[in-house]
Amino acid sequence: MCLETINYSKLLDKFEELYAKLLNSSENIYTRQFATLLYEWSMLEGGLSVSIYIIANLLLSTWLITHSAGLYVLDKTKKLSMLGYLTGVLQISGYLLSWFFLMHGKQNMHDFNELVGLLFMFWILIISIKIVRGKVSA
Repeated sequence: MCLETINYSKLLDKFEELYAKLLNSSENIYTRQFATLLYEWSMLEGGLSVSIYIIANLLLSTWLITHSAGLYVLDKTKKLSMLGYLTGVLQISGYLLSWFFLMHGKQNMHDFNELVGLLFMFWILIISIKIVRGKVSA
């Protein structure tokens, strides 16, 4: 009887050893496939750098909307704050759409996003001129 328990114990040990080998080999295959896919997407297709660019512009859009809300509170530049709201919303929607298209392998939103970027530069120019002239102050 003691012999039977030893055999079951050895069998269980062998089973655990084989299971660990199988688990490690399948993880290595999946890890390699994922690493290859990540490398291909980030380095060869430029998806990582474009995604970082899109995230930075989304953060810039939220900054624009936040500052437009501050200008609206000041009651001096309601038109400028509305332009800021419009520009921020257009930037957010444009970059989210371009990210969607990027994930499908297309980059066809570039012209729209550049136009909205020019609108943002126009907003920055106007607010800078108003700050320099002293028309906007806290």
